[in-house]
Amino acid sequence: MMTGKKHKEERWNKMAAFLSGEDVDTENLPSTESAENEKLARYWKAIGTGHRMRLIDTGKAWEKVQPVTETGHTLRKAGTPMLILKIAAALLILAALGTAGLYLPEIFQNRQVTVATSGDEFNREVILPDGTRAWLYRNSRLSWPHAFRGGIRNVNLNGEAFFEVTPDRDKPFIVKAGKEATVRVTGTSFNVAYSEKAEKVEVYVETGSVILSLPSGESLALDPGYIGVASDEKLIKSLNENRNYMAWKTGLLVYEDAPLSNLLPDLEKTYGIGITAEDPSILDYRITTTFDHDPAETIVNVICITFNIRYVKDGDNYRLMRK
Repeated sequence: MMTGKKHKEERWNKMAAFLSGEDVDTENLPSTESAENEKLARYWKAIGTGHRMRLIDTGKAWEKVQPVTETGHTLRKAGTPMLILKIAAALLILAALGTAGLYLPEIFQNRQVTVATSGDEFNREVILPDGTRAWLYRNSRLSWPHAFRGGIRNVNLNGEAFFEVTPDRDKPFIVKAGKEATVRVTGTSFNVAYSEKAEKVEVYVETGSVILSLPSGESLALDPGYIGVASDEKLIKSLNENRNYMAWKTGLLVYEDAPLSNLLPDLEKTYGIGITAEDPSILDYRITTTFDHDPAETIVNVICITFNIRYVKDGDNYRLMRK
């Protein structure tokens, strides 16, 4: 009959062999042990792929593990591979976590994932744990948990992003934009722009419905085509009249007899450039055209050719002037 110590030592040996890649006969193991081995392998893989492994003092870990496995002899022999020491340390940590009622998957699921874009990068697409897709504008940062748990799906936004939310009526999707406001949906597509400097949140709804709320609890329901603004503890709702509002994401700009005073701000937002007119009357020129993913300088050239004007470029800034 196997003693408690011998059984424990054999179990630890099996786990170490399993993690080190040795051929272990898992088919003849009890189903609980086989499942435990598979779970342990996932934990081990997660530990091994991160930088945290370098923080493990394998020597101290082994000293703590060794008494557990002693039966008159020890597992450690001359020339013991470092991998075995790491496994011992990992097993000790896993055992301690298990004793405390904690599990590595929970740690990983609670970990925050953050994606940020620079001033030169926009339209970066990310896919969240529930399948929701988000596109980030320039100088934006989006954070979310490694896995959505509980009754809500929370994300944090600084900057601007467009969301296509995977429907789930039982698990609302909530965007927290600084301390100014929250955006709550269950399945829809919408744009959120948060300016920390201006202390303002602006939401544009493309499909579905959105609830924009202030920290005070005051809220505003938004339907497709509407824009909601949260600023100075006030909520304002208006109908979007700019067909190029989402040009930064779509790359499509369409104008019908529109003044340049309308076109230039759209170009600045879409391409992250600056455009000024030396003569203010230039802004009154009207144009009918479509630009579809055209480079910024190409568009400026078209404008200049159309109205017989010229431009001077300084970095990302264009100055329009008469010839």
